[in-house]
Amino acid sequence: EGRGNKYFFDLNRDATFQVQDQSKDRVEAILGAMPQLVVDSHEVGPNDTYLFGVPGKPLNPHLPDSVHTSWLEFAEDQGKAFDEIGRSYYTRSWDEVFFPGYFDAMPAYTGAVPILYEQAATSGLTVKQDTGNILTFHTAVSNHYRSSISNLITAARNKDALISRWATSQQSRKNAAKKARVKSFIILPHEQHKYAEALRVLRALRVEIQQLNAPTKVSGLQSFWNNKPQTLTLPKGTLKIDTAQTSGMLIGNILDFHVPMAPKFLAEEKRNLDLGHETQLYDVTAWSLPLAYNLETYTSEKTVKGSWSKIDALLQQTAALSPANYGYIYEDTGMYATARLLHAGVKIRVASKGFTHEDVRHAPGTLLIRLEDQQTDIKPLLSNEAESGQLTLVPAKRARITDGPDLGGPEYTLLSQPKVAIIGGLGISTTSFGAVWHLLDSKSKIPVTLLNISNLAGMELSRYNNIILPETEDSLSNLNRDAVTAALNTWVEAGGNLITLGNGSMTASALGLISTKPRGDVFDDNLPLMIGRSANAMFADDFIGLSGEQADKAPSVLAPVIGRSASLFDSKNTPFEITGSITNYSDWRDASSATDVKTTQVAGKLQSYLPHGAYLKAQLKQKHWLAYGVGNKIPALFRESDALVAGADAELIGRYASIEDLMLSGLLWPEAAGYIAGTAYLLTESKGRGQIISFANDPLFRGYSLGTERLFMNALFLGTAFK
Repeated sequence: EGRGNKYFFDLNRDATFQVQDQSKDRVEAILGAMPQLVVDSHEVGPNDTYLFGVPGKPLNPHLPDSVHTSWLEFAEDQGKAFDEIGRSYYTRSWDEVFFPGYFDAMPAYTGAVPILYEQAATSGLTVKQDTGNILTFHTAVSNHYRSSISNLITAARNKDALISRWATSQQSRKNAAKKARVKSFIILPHEQHKYAEALRVLRALRVEIQQLNAPTKVSGLQSFWNNKPQTLTLPKGTLKIDTAQTSGMLIGNILDFHVPMAPKFLAEEKRNLDLGHETQLYDVTAWSLPLAYNLETYTSEKTVKGSWSKIDALLQQTAALSPANYGYIYEDTGMYATARLLHAGVKIRVASKGFTHEDVRHAPGTLLIRLEDQQTDIKPLLSNEAESGQLTLVPAKRARITDGPDLGGPEYTLLSQPKVAIIGGLGISTTSFGAVWHLLDSKSKIPVTLLNISNLAGMELSRYNNIILPETEDSLSNLNRDAVTAALNTWVEAGGNLITLGNGSMTASALGLISTKPRGDVFDDNLPLMIGRSANAMFADDFIGLSGEQADKAPSVLAPVIGRSASLFDSKNTPFEITGSITNYSDWRDASSATDVKTTQVAGKLQSYLPHGAYLKAQLKQKHWLAYGVGNKIPALFRESDALVAGADAELIGRYASIEDLMLSGLLWPEAAGYIAGTAYLLTESKGRGQIISFANDPLFRGYSLGTERLFMNALFLGTAFK
């Protein structure tokens, strides 16, 4: 289906997590073929020329050494082929391969040479470029053909070397792992849907996995929350992935809590930002599976011993539905089955307090099905979910509970049947829209209605109890804002549950739907802590301006903030020392002689340092219903958005951690840490009989964000009950 599919997913970036079926098939085909050369042909902007490898910076440190040599050989011959006809091309540009999830990058970790082509777009037509040149589809195809033939000739001439490099790369990570700090990754068998999905992804990428046969006590384990060694008794079913295996390069990318960038690139990037230039980064700087899934994962600096068995096939637990006199108690870590049952008309309740049933402790958020609540025979529906392995339904013989509220009490809130609409149309991010649609339509398998934002004012919204506003884009400027605001306000006040995601929350603020504001809009009233460069250094760089000669005399580059667990994987970069470096804004500002610099200018500059895609620690309000099944902290991806400051009418449910604890993975500059720390991540705001639930960043990013996905599922399926 090309670059995108019906859910508007960018399939090009789906090689690691394989959220979409097309990606699963594509990965299987690539790994099954064991190729030495993989070519991915694309189009770029119509006024461009032609781009191909060698890739641009930053480069992933897990790339095999041999691929760098091969890229140079292929690029030399490909360049000569274009030189013969006097055609423009370029290399080493924005085609970065730091993020391993591209289909033009993933094969490198299996020993292949991946090459990306980017042809100035014609989309099958004839295009008049800004220069007046007429670019035809024939020329575009001819360029790709010339590139492909050139690459095939290079591969044929160097076939022995390519095969030798491919074979060597299979052992390179295995040998390197013998010297590496991390010898084993340990994944605990909690939260079944995330555990199963991690197992599927790793198996699909042909990673060797072992499963624990009996509980074992292990010491020296470190988590992504901190690097203090712990001693744990690992339960049966725990997964172990040893790094010394032929898939080690992929393991480093998938399971490392943090993948470091080269110090030289970081120095260049920081200098660019200091001088007011745009970032050189093209994609996210963090993608760790343990953090994306919020999966309880540990590292060990020694190979973990115990009774382990190699997993040769995906495992699926199924169980027949046991008879019950009163009802069923169950946990649903993904909420997919609960969504289906609610849609089918099953009456389900959620516990607001913990309780013990038959010596098993159940936390708030546990789900309850009372048989007396039902209007029809629901046992076929429950049997189907149990037999498919989606749920473990524990029969309850009676309502009496000895520790905690009885099952018949008011502490078990009745959930509503979901009637969901997603806002789309011009100005809505198609990838964010698609991630919501895919989650509900494909994973949860419940129907949703797709609404056009331009027509909201003329629609009958009362038929829905949930409306989702995905991430938005700049083109919303042409929207009839007053009409959209009035329509959504009326619907929420009548009892609706509106959920806004990332930039969609910024749009909700701009429309006046919520009192919460982007930090840049209320900077004077919510001044950040300042760390990093002095006021004089920042003002000199950004507001007075430096010539090229003066830039050489600019202050030295300050290292990025490295979190405690991230430092396990980042020995080359000295972490930014937080202690003693934090200054309140007033003192920082008063230390400067540039008294005429406005706070709006400072806010704008600090925003240029915000993460391009980093996992940060978000703290959640304990025992709040939005945090059911999640706990009191979570890794949250911060990406290309301003921070949020809670408004007067908002209840703060989640906030980013303090400066010292903020960074988990990715690139975080000191200036950004001070700007983000303590700002809002998740909020609710009551309005009439309804409410608006706002996420500062998209909790469903690219469909693989299973950790924050649960917060979204709570907002959607519990939100109509807790207003």
